[in-house]
Amino acid sequence: MADFVSIAGAVLAATREIADHLARPAEAVPARLRLGALAGQLRGHAAASFGGAFETEMIRSGIAAARAALELETAVRALTDLEGHSGRSAELLAHMAYAQCLAALAPLGREMAPAGDFAAHPLIGPAVAAQMRGAVAGSQAGAEADLGVLKDISHIHRQHARYHSLHKYDQAREIAESSHRLKALADLWLAGGGPRPRADVDFSDPRYRAAPCTDLNVASAIPNIGFLFLEGGAKPPELTIAQDRFGALAADIGEFGTHLLRAMDAAWLRESVLFKPDRIEIAWTRLLVVLCNWRAGHDCELAGHLLARCQGEFASLDLTVAGVRANMKETGAALARIGWVLDIAAQLCATAGLTLSDNNWRYTQYSEFLDAV
Repeated sequence: MADFVSIAGAVLAATREIADHLARPAEAVPARLRLGALAGQLRGHAAASFGGAFETEMIRSGIAAARAALELETAVRALTDLEGHSGRSAELLAHMAYAQCLAALAPLGREMAPAGDFAAHPLIGPAVAAQMRGAVAGSQAGAEADLGVLKDISHIHRQHARYHSLHKYDQAREIAESSHRLKALADLWLAGGGPRPRADVDFSDPRYRAAPCTDLNVASAIPNIGFLFLEGGAKPPELTIAQDRFGALAADIGEFGTHLLRAMDAAWLRESVLFKPDRIEIAWTRLLVVLCNWRAGHDCELAGHLLARCQGEFASLDLTVAGVRANMKETGAALARIGWVLDIAAQLCATAGLTLSDNNWRYTQYSEFLDAV
């Protein structure tokens, strides 16, 4: 099986070599063969992991290896093509290889312990259970933790992690849908709008104020986006609802992130009592939970900040019929910019959901450790 620590070290060495030669791209090419060999090791590890016993740790390890291998294979492609190019083309390919090597380190780092002795055990056998029992029993007098309370904390927060991972996926989807709704209008307005309103009808007549604005509406998309401009002239209420929703999501997601970061600051201090040699085996999976929560909290804070910015930008736009007609392309460009930033916020929420979902697994491991004591 592959040694992630050694492979990551070799990838890092090749990454530094490529970085040293970014100004002289051709000199980075020799790293290609080593990266290809490392990718081959990772592919072999992934194949063995997927074809072996149905064990969660092995499958996770195989996925990490496959993801890292893909990044390295892309780096190899870039370095291979680099041989036939010079100037800016060669520089671009060298930078791409460098970036892909860095990207390969992330999946490896998420699934490797700092040393083999700290590897997590998904289903604890008698020998490991005895080891863990000895680690807790060996705690100094006065520092003994109440195992019943620790088990309660672990079990209940595992359930909470399940809720929040799903909740972040839901929020990510909602934000992404809002982005696509705005971009549907933006695309039309950037193109100059739809057919001009009929010149032979007086739309100021109260009888016709409910007529749709043929130049401002994406008629075929109205069932999905809900935004409907009418000749009556007001801003569609659905746009106001969307604006308010951005503010509510910003507060919800941002406050959750801030709370999680503060809680993990306290957790790190609390769990630091496990850094002692006789407890470090228990500490590893618990500290991974803290690290995952830090990442998720940070992503949520960033997403909340972006959503608040989107709300502010949205509120500054004149989205009445007259306002849009007076500055159609400029308003369309503004909506498109808001949509792109919403996409980033959605990605941050989805990443936070993935990270919190990983905590479900880590809490399960930690609970098994405690149950075995």
